[in-house]
Amino acid sequence: MDKAFLSTLDPDLREWYNEHYASKCNELRICTDTARKERGFWTLHVLAVVPESRRKGVGKALVDVIVKKADAANVSMITDVRDPSTVHFFQRSGFKYCCVKNVMSQGSPGFPIWRMYRDPPTTG
Repeated sequence: MDKAFLSTLDPDLREWYNEHYASKCNELRICTDTARKERGFWTLHVLAVVPESRRKGVGKALVDVIVKKADAANVSMITDVRDPSTVHFFQRSGFKYCCVKNVMSQGSPGFPIWRMYRDPPTTG
């Protein structure tokens, strides 16, 4: 992780990030198989649509553009999501569920992170 980013965090938040969040993110990375690593993959870090434009196809249009470019480059795509409805959203765009990890700390129930992936179509 970027040391400059970590230095901006409150010490308690930095400790939580290092001890809980970062380790679970590393476990999610492990579930990405060797074939994707050899072919290459893109990570979709953030996709956001302003509330007044949601449920109008904007997010789908954005994902469709990215998927088309990934397919043309013959690379897989990976994304991590926190909301079950977002899991279903990405599944409708061809992403598959890989694994889920629960990120928590003392006194907190935590939250799940689902790893989703999408491979380019095979030609043959």
